[in-house]
Amino acid sequence: YNVRYEILTARQQQYILAMAKVPDLPAKSGEIAQILGIPVKKAAPIRDELIKKGMVYSPSFGLTTFTVPKFKEYLCRNKL
Repeated sequence: YNVRYEILTARQQQYILAMAKVPDLPAKSGEIAQILGIPVKKAAPIRDELIKKGMVYSPSFGLTTFTVPKFKEYLCRNKL
């Protein structure tokens, strides 16, 4: 898990840490943006970068979750 985390930019790391703070995944884009303290329009490009890197995916419109099982638990244990 750590290798996947370390390949991310600082803002991508902040985004996935915000995702890890959402109680239930998949997370709504608005929830993640609120945790980050930025508008959804500013969070959207970060989400897109993470999708292209294969770190997250969108199971349906406006929702995001991790591609790797148990990645949220890893983040909560080791990064939060």
